[in-house]
Amino acid sequence: MHKPLALLLSLSLLAACSSESDSPDNPDIPDEKPELERTYGPAASAYFDVLDRQLSFAELLHDTHLQLAQIGHIEESICSNGGLLSAQWHDNDGSEAVSAGDQYQLHLRDCQLPWFAEVLDGSLLFEITEVESQQQDQTLSVQLGLSDIVLKDGGEYQLDNHLELTMRLTPNRYALEVHNPEAITLYHRFEEEQILQPSTFGKTVDSERAFYQVQGSGEVQDLLKQQTVQFQQSTPWQGYLMEYPHQGAAELTPQGLPPVTLASNFVVDSRMINFQQGQWVEKSQWLNRSQGVLWRVPGVTSPNNPREYKASNLQFVAQLNAYLNGAYPIQGTMQVQLSRPIERIATSVSFRTTQSPFDYIDAHSIIEGGLLSITPTRPLEPGRTYQLESFVAYGENGTSLSVSTRSNFTVSDQVVPVLTAQSGLFRVDDTPWLSAKGSHAKEGEAIDIEWFEISDTGLVFETPTELHTGFTPGRPGDIEIGLRVTNELGQSDTVTQTLRDAADDQRFIYFDSPAGEYIGQGKRRYLSSRDGYFTNNSNSEQLDTIRLRYDNDRNWSLDLQSGDGTPLREGRYEGATRYPFNRDGEPGVNFSGEGRGCNTINGEFEIHQLQRDAHGNLLALAVDYTQYCSNGTEPLRGKLRYNTDYPINLNHR
Repeated sequence: MHKPLALLLSLSLLAACSSESDSPDNPDIPDEKPELERTYGPAASAYFDVLDRQLSFAELLHDTHLQLAQIGHIEESICSNGGLLSAQWHDNDGSEAVSAGDQYQLHLRDCQLPWFAEVLDGSLLFEITEVESQQQDQTLSVQLGLSDIVLKDGGEYQLDNHLELTMRLTPNRYALEVHNPEAITLYHRFEEEQILQPSTFGKTVDSERAFYQVQGSGEVQDLLKQQTVQFQQSTPWQGYLMEYPHQGAAELTPQGLPPVTLASNFVVDSRMINFQQGQWVEKSQWLNRSQGVLWRVPGVTSPNNPREYKASNLQFVAQLNAYLNGAYPIQGTMQVQLSRPIERIATSVSFRTTQSPFDYIDAHSIIEGGLLSITPTRPLEPGRTYQLESFVAYGENGTSLSVSTRSNFTVSDQVVPVLTAQSGLFRVDDTPWLSAKGSHAKEGEAIDIEWFEISDTGLVFETPTELHTGFTPGRPGDIEIGLRVTNELGQSDTVTQTLRDAADDQRFIYFDSPAGEYIGQGKRRYLSSRDGYFTNNSNSEQLDTIRLRYDNDRNWSLDLQSGDGTPLREGRYEGATRYPFNRDGEPGVNFSGEGRGCNTINGEFEIHQLQRDAHGNLLALAVDYTQYCSNGTEPLRGKLRYNTDYPINLNHR
């Protein structure tokens, strides 16, 4: 009778595992089961202590750079434990760009920071020694002195010497490296407790993959326990953000003991770390070993709530650039980090004010793996506090998640750029004027203006540093322009707007709806015959009325009436009210769509061009209109062109 295949394979595996290194003759491997965690626990603690602390300083550089490179300083703010923090960027050469010789200085008064288990007191000076920039990639080399900081954790601890830090920033990814070229001593009450010999640590965070990788090698001496531990990463610790590592192993060699391997687990027991020595294995909680610097990412308020690894995990990890709270740009991009790459979002995304009067601002979303970048379609209001509305995201494996950040951010009022365009449309020789009027800085500081093109069509501004400007279009196509306003302190903010190229469209509706306006919902829309079709109900029996419809997936309509029974003609009609309920003698106007209509309307319209055939049928119409909906204080302004290339931008400045 033949043995089953499974049994044969089992016997083969057993034979393979009976190697010389695991035999009883090997003096490094005990014959009886050892107490691995008890024996090697102090060595593991020493290894993770220095790993966490060194990477904490590197992550602090990363956070500090993100904040100071945006706003230049951090006014005294309250830390999570009630301590105080302030920071400043010292721009060595006045270039307004981070360069060699610049310094980031942090002042801390009993401050608990997210990266550290200890409370920090004193100051940290990050001296930038070298900067390399290439397109969107940037590398900073930094020296950090440690002698002016005190770590408080059941006692006061001090460090000596310095760290060499390297930070590499690429789109949606950052890599940190920490090296101490000389031994660093940890003192408690001026007594030496721990010495970290020259060592190197590294961490990489990939936002698109939602993945991290950590490694380290070196030697640490615990003077109290009279033990020296050498450590070497055989495989980097790896995992998804805010999850325990499910890959990786490190080898520890305490003085006088055989090596032991620390290793991660996959799905089963992924919350545990293994102590392995030959055939012997013991498990210990990850949370008993690491402070969480491995799996934590910027924006997470607490690293102490990681998940076990599962392939089906999909969770909200962080609202990035929340560090800009109190200084968020009026048209900044909010980035939301999820724990897995996503394929799509099922609902629209918007920002909402947190206090009355409530306002909703639609947003554009770009998915890049596990990172979702969200930008408002129009500027947010300076000084107001907003929240990102919840939305549904779907992961690559079909899992779904209702994403709710539950955190507020306040828009900066230090520098307020205000961009006004005569319209959002242009043609060659028919371009809108642009204005920065209303832009200002806090407390009446002087401002500098800069107009620039974000798209790449070759647009030329007439007066690129003045409050008002016109432009000459470049290549055909839509264009995106930017306005940057800078105050006397070098603080700046930018606002952008996209202008549509209407060169080939003789039928379109365009409207600009301000915040809080009901019909347009605060949007700027362009509806052309490329995406829908127009119909009109005008004829010789009703020459005093024009009714136009635009049909696509969302229907819109514009109704106009002279109000006195006479045929509509070219000219301005003021004092218009809601059609068809306008009284005799009152012109009528009514623009509605997407199922929304006004109870009352006040407005006006101007017909620039009106052509009919011999039977009164409408041939061409060019009209601009304004309406206030239901006693609203902000008007919707629109333009309609029907079978005409009549100019869009009239009365150019």
